[in-house]
Amino acid sequence: MILKQKLSKTSNVPTIFIIKLKLLDPIDIPYASGQFFEFEIPGLDDTRAYSLASKYEEGQILEFHIKRIREGKGSNYMCNLQAGDRVIGSGPYGKMQLRDRSRDLIFVAGGSGMAPIKSLLEELFSETFENDAWFFYGARAKKDLYFMDEWKELEKKHPNFHFIPALSQLEPGDEWDGEVGFIADVVSRMLENMSNMHAYLCGPPIMIETTCDALSKGGVKGAVVAYDEF
Repeated sequence: MILKQKLSKTSNVPTIFIIKLKLLDPIDIPYASGQFFEFEIPGLDDTRAYSLASKYEEGQILEFHIKRIREGKGSNYMCNLQAGDRVIGSGPYGKMQLRDRSRDLIFVAGGSGMAPIKSLLEELFSETFENDAWFFYGARAKKDLYFMDEWKELEKKHPNFHFIPALSQLEPGDEWDGEVGFIADVVSRMLENMSNMHAYLCGPPIMIETTCDALSKGGVKGAVVAYDEF
Protein backbone atom coordinates (compact mmCIF):
# COMPACT_ATOMS: atom_id res chain seq x y z
CA MET A 1 0.00 0.00 0.00
CA ILE A 2 1.31 3.43 -0.95
CA LEU A 3 0.88 6.64 0.98
CA LYS A 4 1.35 9.78 -1.10
CA GLN A 5 1.33 13.48 -0.58
CA LYS A 6 -0.19 15.89 -3.09
CA LEU A 7 2.33 18.46 -4.32
CA SER A 8 0.94 20.41 -7.25
CA LYS A 9 -1.42 20.42 -10.22
CA THR A 10 -1.25 22.52 -13.38
CA SER A 11 -2.46 22.32 -16.97
CA ASN A 12 -3.50 24.73 -19.68
CA VAL A 13 -6.43 22.40 -20.49
CA PRO A 14 -9.34 23.03 -18.09
CA THR A 15 -10.33 19.36 -17.83
CA ILE A 16 -6.87 17.77 -17.60
CA PHE A 17 -4.94 18.05 -14.37
CA ILE A 18 -1.23 17.33 -14.07
CA ILE A 19 -0.94 15.91 -10.57
CA LYS A 20 2.42 15.36 -8.88
CA LEU A 21 2.77 13.11 -5.86
CA LYS A 22 5.56 12.29 -3.45
CA LEU A 23 5.92 8.78 -2.07
CA LEU A 24 5.84 8.62 1.71
CA ASP A 25 5.57 4.93 2.59
CA PRO A 26 7.55 3.40 1.04
CA ILE A 27 9.68 6.29 -0.15
CA ASP A 28 10.55 4.63 -3.48
CA ILE A 29 8.83 2.12 -5.79
CA PRO A 30 10.55 1.08 -9.04
CA TYR A 31 8.26 0.96 -12.07
CA ALA A 32 8.47 0.71 -15.85
CA SER A 33 7.37 3.45 -18.21
CA GLY A 34 3.84 2.76 -19.42
CA GLN A 35 2.64 1.29 -16.12
CA PHE A 36 -0.09 2.62 -13.82
CA PHE A 37 -1.05 2.90 -10.16
CA GLU A 38 -4.45 2.29 -8.58
CA PHE A 39 -5.84 4.71 -5.98
CA GLU A 40 -8.43 4.30 -3.24
CA ILE A 41 -11.35 6.71 -3.64
CA PRO A 42 -13.42 7.64 -0.55
CA GLY A 43 -16.98 6.37 -0.89
CA LEU A 44 -16.14 3.79 -3.55
CA ASP A 45 -15.51 0.07 -3.06
CA ASP A 46 -13.21 -0.24 -6.05
CA THR A 47 -10.08 1.70 -7.02
CA ARG A 48 -9.32 3.99 -9.96
CA ALA A 49 -6.27 3.49 -12.19
CA TYR A 50 -4.09 6.31 -13.52
CA SER A 51 -0.99 5.99 -15.70
CA LEU A 52 2.38 7.40 -14.75
CA ALA A 53 3.51 10.26 -16.97
CA SER A 54 7.19 10.26 -16.04
CA LYS A 55 9.91 7.64 -16.37
CA TYR A 56 11.27 6.08 -13.22
CA GLU A 57 14.08 7.76 -11.32
CA GLU A 58 14.88 6.80 -7.76
CA GLY A 59 13.18 9.08 -5.25
CA GLN A 60 11.56 11.32 -7.86
CA ILE A 61 8.12 12.90 -7.80
CA LEU A 62 5.43 10.88 -9.60
CA GLU A 63 3.44 12.61 -12.34
CA PHE A 64 -0.10 11.74 -13.47
CA HIS A 65 -2.39 13.35 -16.06
CA ILE A 66 -6.02 13.03 -14.98
CA LYS A 67 -9.06 14.16 -16.92
CA ARG A 68 -11.86 15.51 -14.77
CA ILE A 69 -15.14 13.77 -15.59
CA ARG A 70 -18.23 15.75 -14.57
CA GLU A 71 -19.85 12.86 -12.66
CA GLY A 72 -16.66 10.91 -12.07
CA LYS A 73 -16.10 10.38 -8.34
CA GLY A 74 -12.55 9.15 -8.88
CA SER A 75 -11.36 11.92 -11.18
CA ASN A 76 -13.05 14.64 -9.11
CA TYR A 77 -11.47 13.33 -5.92
CA MET A 78 -8.01 13.28 -7.49
CA CYS A 79 -8.39 16.64 -9.26
CA ASN A 80 -9.65 18.30 -6.06
CA LEU A 81 -6.59 17.34 -4.02
CA GLN A 82 -4.76 20.20 -2.39
CA ALA A 83 -1.08 20.53 -1.46
CA GLY A 84 -0.42 18.37 1.60
CA ASP A 85 -3.33 15.98 1.06
CA ARG A 86 -2.57 12.28 1.29
CA VAL A 87 -3.87 9.50 -0.93
CA ILE A 88 -3.52 5.74 -0.75
CA GLY A 89 -2.73 3.54 -3.71
CA SER A 90 -0.93 0.47 -4.96
CA GLY A 91 1.15 -0.59 -7.92
CA PRO A 92 2.75 -0.58 -10.34
CA TYR A 93 0.56 -2.55 -12.75
CA GLY A 94 0.35 -2.96 -16.52
CA LYS A 95 2.32 -4.55 -19.34
CA MET A 96 2.52 -1.67 -21.85
CA GLN A 97 6.29 -1.31 -21.72
CA LEU A 98 9.02 -0.59 -24.26
CA ARG A 99 10.19 -3.72 -26.00
CA ASP A 100 12.18 -3.68 -29.25
CA ARG A 101 14.23 -0.48 -29.64
CA SER A 102 15.60 -1.66 -33.00
CA ARG A 103 12.38 -0.77 -34.88
CA ASP A 104 10.67 2.45 -35.88
CA LEU A 105 7.98 3.18 -33.30
CA ILE A 106 4.47 4.66 -33.44
CA PHE A 107 2.87 6.26 -30.37
CA VAL A 108 -0.78 7.32 -30.48
CA ALA A 109 -2.76 9.04 -27.72
CA GLY A 110 -5.94 10.98 -27.12
CA GLY A 111 -6.78 13.24 -24.17
CA SER A 112 -5.05 12.28 -20.92
CA GLY A 113 -3.79 9.17 -22.71
CA MET A 114 -0.72 11.31 -23.30
CA ALA A 115 0.46 10.33 -19.80
CA PRO A 116 1.93 6.85 -20.42
CA ILE A 117 3.15 7.88 -23.87
CA LYS A 118 5.11 10.74 -22.29
CA SER A 119 6.65 8.26 -19.88
CA LEU A 120 7.56 5.85 -22.69
CA LEU A 121 9.12 8.60 -24.80
CA GLU A 122 11.13 9.92 -21.87
CA GLU A 123 12.54 6.43 -21.40
CA LEU A 124 13.10 5.92 -25.12
CA PHE A 125 15.20 9.07 -25.53
CA SER A 126 17.04 8.67 -22.22
CA GLU A 127 19.31 6.31 -24.17
CA THR A 128 20.57 6.28 -27.73
CA PHE A 129 17.75 5.66 -30.19
CA GLU A 130 18.63 5.77 -33.88
CA ASN A 131 15.30 4.83 -35.49
CA ASP A 132 12.25 7.02 -36.03
CA ALA A 133 9.61 7.62 -33.36
CA TRP A 134 6.24 9.08 -34.38
CA PHE A 135 3.83 10.51 -31.79
CA PHE A 136 0.28 11.15 -33.05
CA TYR A 137 -1.91 13.05 -30.59
CA GLY A 138 -5.62 13.52 -31.16
CA ALA A 139 -7.72 16.28 -29.61
CA ARG A 140 -11.10 17.82 -30.40
CA ALA A 141 -10.25 21.53 -30.53
CA LYS A 142 -7.18 23.70 -30.11
CA LYS A 143 -8.06 24.38 -26.45
CA ASP A 144 -7.62 20.65 -25.74
CA LEU A 145 -3.95 20.59 -26.71
CA TYR A 146 -1.29 20.67 -24.02
CA PHE A 147 2.46 20.06 -23.65
CA MET A 148 2.86 21.36 -27.20
CA ASP A 149 6.02 23.33 -26.45
CA GLU A 150 7.64 20.32 -24.77
CA TRP A 151 7.03 18.09 -27.77
CA LYS A 152 8.29 20.70 -30.21
CA GLU A 153 11.42 21.05 -28.11
CA LEU A 154 11.94 17.27 -28.21
CA GLU A 155 11.66 17.43 -32.00
CA LYS A 156 14.45 20.01 -32.12
CA LYS A 157 16.63 17.93 -29.84
CA HIS A 158 15.99 14.65 -31.66
CA PRO A 159 15.45 14.93 -35.46
CA ASN A 160 14.21 11.32 -35.50
CA PHE A 161 11.22 12.26 -33.30
CA HIS A 162 8.09 13.45 -35.09
CA PHE A 163 5.14 14.98 -33.21
CA ILE A 164 1.85 15.10 -35.13
CA PRO A 165 -1.12 16.70 -33.32
CA ALA A 166 -4.53 16.60 -35.01
CA LEU A 167 -7.87 18.24 -34.27
CA SER A 168 -11.17 16.52 -35.03
CA GLN A 169 -13.65 19.29 -34.17
CA LEU A 170 -12.28 22.75 -34.87
CA GLU A 171 -14.11 25.50 -33.03
CA PRO A 172 -14.91 28.95 -34.47
CA GLY A 173 -11.84 31.11 -34.12
CA ASP A 174 -9.36 28.23 -33.95
CA GLU A 175 -6.26 29.22 -35.92
CA TRP A 176 -4.85 25.89 -37.00
CA ASP A 177 -2.69 24.83 -39.93
CA GLY A 178 -1.95 21.32 -38.66
CA GLU A 179 -3.62 18.00 -39.33
CA VAL A 180 -7.42 17.78 -39.15
CA GLY A 181 -9.51 14.65 -38.63
CA PHE A 182 -9.63 11.57 -36.48
CA ILE A 183 -6.19 10.47 -35.37
CA ALA A 184 -6.46 6.99 -36.95
CA ASP A 185 -7.06 8.60 -40.34
CA VAL A 186 -4.09 10.92 -39.82
CA VAL A 187 -1.84 7.93 -39.07
CA SER A 188 -2.98 6.24 -42.30
CA ARG A 189 -2.39 9.39 -44.36
CA MET A 190 1.11 10.01 -43.07
CA LEU A 191 2.46 6.47 -42.80
CA GLU A 192 1.43 4.22 -45.68
CA ASN A 193 3.84 1.34 -45.00
CA MET A 194 4.14 0.46 -41.32
CA SER A 195 5.10 -3.21 -41.66
CA ASN A 196 8.41 -2.82 -39.81
CA MET A 197 7.03 -0.73 -36.94
CA HIS A 198 5.84 -1.37 -33.39
CA ALA A 199 3.04 0.66 -31.80
CA TYR A 200 1.90 1.93 -28.39
CA LEU A 201 -1.58 3.39 -27.93
CA CYS A 202 -3.51 4.99 -25.09
CA GLY A 203 -6.93 6.61 -25.23
CA PRO A 204 -10.68 5.94 -25.41
CA PRO A 205 -11.92 2.60 -26.83
CA ILE A 206 -13.06 4.03 -30.17
CA MET A 207 -9.62 5.58 -30.73
CA ILE A 208 -7.92 2.28 -29.90
CA GLU A 209 -10.24 0.33 -32.20
CA THR A 210 -9.93 2.63 -35.21
CA THR A 211 -6.18 3.06 -34.79
CA CYS A 212 -5.61 -0.69 -34.53
CA ASP A 213 -7.55 -1.08 -37.80
CA ALA A 214 -5.39 1.59 -39.44
CA LEU A 215 -2.21 -0.03 -38.18
CA SER A 216 -3.31 -3.45 -39.39
CA LYS A 217 -4.04 -2.10 -42.87
CA GLY A 218 -0.59 -0.48 -42.83
CA GLY A 219 1.10 -3.79 -42.07
CA VAL A 220 1.52 -3.66 -38.29
CA LYS A 221 0.86 -7.06 -36.75
CA GLY A 222 -1.37 -7.21 -33.69
CA ALA A 223 1.35 -8.92 -31.67
CA VAL A 224 3.50 -5.79 -31.76
CA VAL A 225 0.74 -3.35 -30.73
CA ALA A 226 0.51 -2.53 -27.01
CA TYR A 227 -2.34 -0.41 -25.68
CA ASP A 228 -4.26 0.83 -22.66
CA GLU A 229 -7.81 2.08 -23.09
CA PHE A 230 -9.94 4.10 -20.70
